[in-house]
Amino acid sequence: MQLFRTSLWIAILSVIILNVFRMSIYRNSVWLAKGLMEYTRGGFLSASKNFNSSDLDVDCSSKQFLITGSNSGIGKQTAFEIAKRGGTVHLVCRNSVTAEETRKEIVENTNNENVHVHILDLSQPRNVHKFAAKFIDENNEKGLHVLINNAGCMVNKRELTEDGLEKNFATNTLGTFILTERLLPLLQQSGTDESKARVVTVSSGGMLTNKLDPFDLQFKEMNPFDGTMAYAQNKRQQVIMTEEWAKKYGDVQFTSMHPGWADTPAVRTAMPGFYEKMKDKLRSVEQGADTVVWLAITKNDVAINQKNSGEFFQDRCVVWKHLPLAWSKSSQSDVNVLMDELRKLSDQFKHTMLGKVYLLLYNCCLAFGWSLVLVYTLYELYSTENTTTVYKKVEVALKLSQSLALLEIVHAAVGLVRSSPITTFIQVQSRLVVLWLVLDPVKEVQADFNVPMMICAWSVAEIVRYWYYALSLVDKVPYFLTWARYSFFTFLYPIGVSGELLTIYSILPHVTSSGMYSISMPNKLNVSFSYPTFLIIYMLGYFPYLPKLYTHMLRQRSKVLGASPAVESQKKSS
Repeated sequence: MQLFRTSLWIAILSVIILNVFRMSIYRNSVWLAKGLMEYTRGGFLSASKNFNSSDLDVDCSSKQFLITGSNSGIGKQTAFEIAKRGGTVHLVCRNSVTAEETRKEIVENTNNENVHVHILDLSQPRNVHKFAAKFIDENNEKGLHVLINNAGCMVNKRELTEDGLEKNFATNTLGTFILTERLLPLLQQSGTDESKARVVTVSSGGMLTNKLDPFDLQFKEMNPFDGTMAYAQNKRQQVIMTEEWAKKYGDVQFTSMHPGWADTPAVRTAMPGFYEKMKDKLRSVEQGADTVVWLAITKNDVAINQKNSGEFFQDRCVVWKHLPLAWSKSSQSDVNVLMDELRKLSDQFKHTMLGKVYLLLYNCCLAFGWSLVLVYTLYELYSTENTTTVYKKVEVALKLSQSLALLEIVHAAVGLVRSSPITTFIQVQSRLVVLWLVLDPVKEVQADFNVPMMICAWSVAEIVRYWYYALSLVDKVPYFLTWARYSFFTFLYPIGVSGELLTIYSILPHVTSSGMYSISMPNKLNVSFSYPTFLIIYMLGYFPYLPKLYTHMLRQRSKVLGASPAVESQKKSS
């Protein structure tokens, strides 16, 4: 009986191995036949008969484009085409010499001076984080309208980076993931309802030969190591990342694409055998870059329609992501494993251990501080049944907790957190103005009813926010806290803002009659300043900002917690 069971298991295992082997042969054979028909120069010429010649007649002068791997091949040609149409182009390259040569060549041939060079190796995740933080800071006002993830590598021997990451995975998958995720806030704020920001990822038709393997992302089990198959697996991962981003971020258009078999320096270097056999059939660099440029700038509905966000393109058309009968589709659980692992690796390289411990302590301390403020406020309201003494009771804890928020600007500036220092400053300064320039100097308003209302709203919002941040650092955020983070603002934000505006309004009579902080003429400096006028202008500044911020927060809630039932129903019917 034991012998029978052993023989049965060997037979089953043999059948599985044989089927896997056969499936691999099948996928490669069908892919090769498809490639010979579609991926060659002839395939492009055939497909181009259906192109709309006016699709690329686009003025790009008002937009910023970031293109990785743009000092040669398809990336360089894409940069040239966009610069030719007036776009501001950011070349992100590893080699400073060839990058500068490319910049000069593009400027000379397009007369467009708005071409900038940035040096970055995508295989170094810490540097990717630093670059993204710096780019956001420097371009917060100009924005970023299109990110083109073109950089890639095919290393034919298994090599590890200095961080211990397999080099193909570090460059093609993790580097692309980190850069896109970090630049998303800038992309989101740059897009509009009429013209969403875009992310175009240059993948490869080679991914059709691979099914996602989320349990061996760094090819430790691939023996012997095959650089071509590793590259194909990375390209499958890029297509899946694009799908997941499209599901999560509806205000950015995500697409991946296959440029076809093009004659580029990368193909000649990484695949010399393939190049020698196919060199007479390969596409030109211009043909390979055509769909990249089209996805980046066209106004054609096929490229910008929301329903096509997350799709895979080839020669300006949506194409299948899987070969027929190839069994290459992945379960959602496997996709989740991939995305979770990428996030963990991203977070691992975002902070040093010291930085992570510091942020954990900072957020826990602030959560505790705001908890004290809330407890003191509620206790005082309950015990005295009036609002007159609330501020005095919580004054020290409130000032300390709110003032420590200034450190968040520093965190953003040095890249400890994924945020723009300018945006963080705007968010922090309003409460500091109310606290130090309104409440603290004018004792008369400290007893107003709107003060505890405002303090309670601030406290609850900050307790939830800081605990959310703290637990995110250790990947232990409970669903309730996530729900509270993206739901409580719907009522806390209006209450808090109303309290701030009422508090500022309440001190106007006092500062007008007392002349506090105002400077009148004549004086030695020959300048004048009206503090009441400043406060009125400051109050008016709330109104254009409020609807925009509130709408943005609603969108974030929809992304994180899911759309409303009506929206979900509409999605299913489309």
